[in-house]
Order: sequence, then C-alpha cells, then structure tokens
Amino acid sequence: FIYAVTDSSNGKIIRLRPGTPTEKELANVSKPFPMPKNSDIGERLRQHGVMQNEETMLAIQAAYDSERAKFIYNQNCVSCHSLTADSESNIGPHLESIAGRRSGSLPNYNYSAAMKMNNQTSVIWDSRTIAAYITNPQAIFPGTKMVSTPLNFEDAVQVSNYLTRLSPEEN
Repeated sequence: FIYAVTDSSNGKIIRLRPGTPTEKELANVSKPFPMPKNSDIGERLRQHGVMQNEETMLAIQAAYDSERAKFIYNQNCVSCHSLTADSESNIGPHLESIAGRRSGSLPNYNYSAAMKMNNQTSVIWDSRTIAAYITNPQAIFPGTKMVSTPLNFEDAVQVSNYLTRLSPEEN
C-alpha cells in the first residue's frame, strides 16, 4: 500500500509513505488504496482524489532546465553524493542509475535502519519519489541519515529530473 497522511482541515498532504499506516495515523489517512507494481505514483494519487497544493502542481508542471538542475545539484548534493559508482562519496550512496532502483538496495553501502531494503517501506526511485524524498527525507523514511536540504519543491523536482535523465557518460 501507499498512503497519504493529510491535514484534516484542508486535505494538504503532510506525509506520503509506503507501507501500512499505524493505528495513530489511521484517522488522518486519505483514502488508502493498493499500489500496483510499476505504477505511476502521481497518476494513482490523481485518480484517487488526493489533493495537491498549488505549489506542488506548479513544480511538477514546470519545464525541465538542465543547467539550473545541474547547478542546484552541485550546490546542494555533491558534498554527500557522487553521480558515478566508481567515485568515492563520503556520506551518501552514489546516484548513478538511481531511476528504477529500489530504495536501500545498493550493495556495499551502509544504509540506516530506516532506509534498509524492506518490502513494507521501500520505494522505486523515479522523478516524483526522488523529489518527495529530497524535500523531506524524514517524512518518507523517519530516522534516515539524510537531512533535509534547503530546497523548495520546485528545485527538488529539477534535481530529481536531472538525476533520472543522466546517463553515466554525461557525468
């Protein structure tokens, strides 16, 4: 399952999580629904009526700007992540071929317990899941090592599109 925890007063998504909601979260869960394998999370949310605030919708619809995305990545991500598997990264896992990879699945990387591969909580990385994670890693995987970057959602969408469009020779 994938579920959206919402603010009951306006339907704004507070947290988007894979897995099963806790007893405490059930009162704030917006229409839980099964997530078919390989489905588009954004399309599934639209089909099931989960509200998105205006900023989120504008960010998703913004045109991709490769130069801006690369600049944002270099300013905010490169100190912890490399773009190639053969580069050494001090803190985070490499991001080569991240699109389509399951979270917590790189061999030889010491993931936090929150991020370790787990069928109940793992996600397949794509531009939407990457953007959500970059914006608020603790909301997606509470207890993860990654801290929130000072990015707004539009910049996170640009970076996620940059990462999903890269091929190893473009690094």
